[in-house]
Amino acid sequence: MPNRYYLIEIPSSDAREREGATGPRLEGSCEISRVDVAPAYERNQIVNRSGSHEISYYRYHLWAMRPSVSVKELILRDFELSETFSAVSERFSLSIPDYLFMTRIDQLEILEDKNSFSAHLHVRFTLLRNPSQEVILKHEAEQIVPLAEKDLNLFAGAISRILLEELQVFRKKLAESIVNQDD
Repeated sequence: MPNRYYLIEIPSSDAREREGATGPRLEGSCEISRVDVAPAYERNQIVNRSGSHEISYYRYHLWAMRPSVSVKELILRDFELSETFSAVSERFSLSIPDYLFMTRIDQLEILEDKNSFSAHLHVRFTLLRNPSQEVILKHEAEQIVPLAEKDLNLFAGAISRILLEELQVFRKKLAESIVNQDD
């Protein structure tokens, strides 16, 4: 059986919708730090959880890139399109960025039982002010999204959508905190 590879990414239709859909911008530069993924999930094999403490790895269905890499690229692209910051990058070489955006993924898996197939993501976002490392905003979310059928392409799409939804929630909270600071 040939290997099949899946991407965590912003669909091209979503990218077009996100362009120009900006909210309040946080002035300053932001570095997107390396995405921290729990070790059981930081591999190319997609994780299937079929018991409370039992996971298995698909042999022929794989992530095209490790989750830490693809999630970081999705976040970077989303912040670029939404213009959340004056400048955003995965690395600033000539200056220290004003902010640091950190991500932690605790679970990234398919939940499977006899009658259902669901995408499960548990993610945390933290925005720090540099160089003081003061926490500006934290957001944590855990979503389980039922899938219409047992299809790993649907799973990858659901994970991408969950990440984008939670980034939107994060930006909304950030915008509210900016507005409250101005009052």
